[in-house]
Amino acid sequence: MAMPTHHAASLKLPAPIASFFSSETTDPQAADAAGARTTVTAQVSGNFPGSPAQLRFAFTVAGHLITRLEIGS
Repeated sequence: MAMPTHHAASLKLPAPIASFFSSETTDPQAADAAGARTTVTAQVSGNFPGSPAQLRFAFTVAGHLITRLEIGS
């Protein structure tokens, strides 16, 4: 089942995370925050095998900086 599409602005992501998704080829679809860690599920499309792909980005933020980023499927 496909997830409804939401844009980064409607997810109310912290500024450093929202700016990460400013690319036209990345469409954030869901976000879940727990403390300093935010996990964003996004559909990524481009000129690569398997495009589009749905990936999970796990951000750890301190202040206005991303201090850790994990990317997985």
